Amino acid sequence: MHNDSNGGSNNAREREQQLDADLELLRRERNQIIAAADAPRSSLLRGLHAVMKKRLQLAADHRDLQLANLHAAFVLELQQATNELQRDKRALRARMLAHATERRRRLYRIRGANAARRRRRGRGAPAERGAALLCAARMGGLGSFAGALERQGVLRVALTPDEVSADLGVLLDSVDVANRGCAGRETDALGDGSGAASDRIHSSKGTLHYRDVSFEKGDQVTVFTAAADGKRSSSVLGVLMSVNAREIHVRAQDGTHHRVAVAQLRTGKLALKRAQ
Repeated sequence: MHNDSNGGSNNAREREQQLDADLELLRRERNQIIAAADAPRSSLLRGLHAVMKKRLQLAADHRDLQLANLHAAFVLELQQATNELQRDKRALRARMLAHATERRRRLYRIRGANAARRRRRGRGAPAERGAALLCAARMGGLGSFAGALERQGVLRVALTPDEVSADLGVLLDSVDVANRGCAGRETDALGDGSGAASDRIHSSKGTLHYRDVSFEKGDQVTVFTAAADGKRSSSVLGVLMSVNAREIHVRAQDGTHHRVAVAQLRTGKLALKRAQ
């Protein structure tokens, strides 16, 4: 029996060894199979990686080229815009110079025309003209005085301070000869129906020129009738709403509207003055 037990143990060990050998053989076969399957796959992956790296490099080169083109286009547009700006500046400078030259020529023409007018009218005309401007200054302040100068044609061009001072000096010197007040001048002119007085009443470009005094839209005015003895009656105080070649439109303080024909002012049937 002892021999039988030893024989059984040997058979068990041999069987275990055989199983271990078979397991090792299976492992080797599995590894061989996996290695054989991975070999073509690994080469394919290496090829794909190479293609990907090449495409990434091409994309980077394309991006750099686009950025360079955009920068060059920006520099070109900036240069074109700078050239256009310089060209516009030169054209504007030329127009400004031509405009200033034309205004200077107008100034010389106005000065020549004023000198000829003074020679025709004699010494009394400049004094009367200066008195009218000084009247506007007294009634409306320096702003109205400057507006009266511009409407009379003295400040229609850009003058230097020295030229303005010289012109104003001439006007004030001539005013000293006249030395008449605004109220007295208006009263004396009311009953004057001569042709010279009617020529001094006209409208142009929305401005009414009435006996050397200019009226514009928004001015406070008084419209009244003048009797033969110089007395005033039926006065209407209001705001000048509009001026055209045929009539003026005045809105009274009570809200009523009055239309005054320029012909009535010329004939002396109606008179006009600034509201006090």
